[in-house]
Amino acid sequence: QPNHKARIAGLGLTRAQPGFSALPSVATELEGIVQRENADDPDGVVSGEILLDEAFTPESFQRILDQRFPLLHIASHFSFNPGTVEDSFLLLGDGSKLTLTQLKSSRYRFRGVDLLTLSACNTAIGQKADGKEVESFGVLAQRRGARGVMATLWPVADQSTGLFMQHFYRLLVEDTKTDKAEALRQAQVAFLTKTIGPETQQGAGIKRSVGCLACDTAEEEAKPAI
Repeated sequence: QPNHKARIAGLGLTRAQPGFSALPSVATELEGIVQRENADDPDGVVSGEILLDEAFTPESFQRILDQRFPLLHIASHFSFNPGTVEDSFLLLGDGSKLTLTQLKSSRYRFRGVDLLTLSACNTAIGQKADGKEVESFGVLAQRRGARGVMATLWPVADQSTGLFMQHFYRLLVEDTKTDKAEALRQAQVAFLTKTIGPETQQGAGIKRSVGCLACDTAEEEAKPAI
């Protein structure tokens, strides 16, 4: 069961970086999820903190982990490249790269994280290379202490991901009987039945996202976030 009084840290990238497109919808996604503390913020769902672009650095990421936010939401680019763990990385807001090797280090501990949401492409993909298994970002985060991880096996669609995530968190925190799996199921059903989606404005407090969320894959080639 989730902690319904949990706080959330939302980390994201909106600006273009060398080799990676801008993600303008990330700001909308995080604003719709995170209710800023000590501020009049009617759009957010869960109380917490947002770190965007230059504020999302290796040092600030480590600080967030040290503070043990129960909910951690990361919206950025993730590049999975078969090979060694040095070849795959999460792109941070300041343009630096957090490789899977760095993620394994003692600096990054996910203890205290009840749910890590990786709102980026291919974060659940792992693969064998040169006779060795290269584990996914999601698996490594769990090995580093995260109790639960929500990640993707494919490129994610631009508009629908932000809507999906906002609806998921609303379901998770507003009903004390709803656990993570049930909130995920209900969010999926809402999209399948088009109760929620890019083509509808239904859903109180849910904003539309614009632009590419986590990759520059064309909309028709991408899939919903989950």
